Amino acid sequence: MTDSSARPSSASDIRAIGPAEVHLWLRHRERVDSSDAFRRAVLCGYAAVPPGHWRFSVGEHGKPDLVDPPRPLAFNLSHSGDWFACAVTAGTPVGVDLEHTGRKNDTARLARRYFTAVELEDIESQPGDARRERFFDYWTLKEAAVKARGDALPPSLRTRVFALRAARGDAPQAVSATDTGGVDPCAYYLFDPLPGYRLALCWPPGAAAPPRLRLFLEADGAAPAVSLRASPAGAAPPDWAVVPCSC
Repeated sequence: MTDSSARPSSASDIRAIGPAEVHLWLRHRERVDSSDAFRRAVLCGYAAVPPGHWRFSVGEHGKPDLVDPPRPLAFNLSHSGDWFACAVTAGTPVGVDLEHTGRKNDTARLARRYFTAVELEDIESQPGDARRERFFDYWTLKEAAVKARGDALPPSLRTRVFALRAARGDAPQAVSATDTGGVDPCAYYLFDPLPGYRLALCWPPGAAAPPRLRLFLEADGAAPAVSLRASPAGAAPPDWAVVPCSC
């Protein structure tokens, strides 16, 4: 279910985030002093903790985590182009990746270096500009998967193979993934959150599926058009909505 006209939630609504929910916060860099200030400001919406009192640890490969949070909370952060993204859950590890698709990268070279033969074949089968779009589909999904697990980025990009299949009508594409041990049990969601941007979310096994997704997106006027680009193959569509906010 999608409701792009949903009203901003109150502070108490946000703090009541449940175990089956993921909140995705998107904020323009002009309203953010730094990625650290952004994550602290977002987390303050979930507990009565001053921004400077949040403490963080860093995993072996750079994944940040909360140290002794006042309640079960987990987060993951991404930045690309002019936007920051932060995913927050009620303690469930999560991975999020935001990519600016308009940046000047040699996507063909990167795909040959980090993607599998199956993914390369799919990219090369796309017509014209759709090749670049499919590259970012896979890249954001792979980064979200790596970040959810706290793995090392370069060696892990090739260990997980994604597949996207067209759906009927206006339904989102179906995404599935396999890893070196077989079927990847995580659930993956892919969004077009803003013009020229792609956002991927990795929701781990054992968590409620599908999660309830809320995208808190700053909107001075009308809410930007957001679309769900892909969701897990064989699963019911997620309950998701865009919540315009002043951030």
